[in-house]
Amino acid sequence: MVAVAKITVSLTAGADFFGFEKGMNKKEFLKNKCHQLLFGWECCAGWYKFAHIIELFIMDAFVDLFITLCIIINTAFMAFEQDGMDQQMETTLSYGNYVSSADGDLNCKYTVASIRFS
Repeated sequence: MVAVAKITVSLTAGADFFGFEKGMNKKEFLKNKCHQLLFGWECCAGWYKFAHIIELFIMDAFVDLFITLCIIINTAFMAFEQDGMDQQMETTLSYGNYVSSADGDLNCKYTVASIRFS
């Protein structure tokens, strides 16, 4: 019984070392640490300026229209694919898929770069 009390006291004494506050359970502690890790970043001023410029570009309505048109064209390219296509049609569809993939990739990267957590 005495050994259990010593372990409890040592765990409670070490709790301040790990950043536990009084009355905080393990779930709240982990939630606070994850929030601090994910959203507690302070980037340099140049990054915020770059992210703002990208945000202005990405949030434009014409960029959304362009992305929508690319999705429609890609859907049409996928509908044209069939067995027994000639080489020219196969090459054209291949280039169309490359362009569509590059468009989606750039859109994703720019959108993530423009996210601000503050």
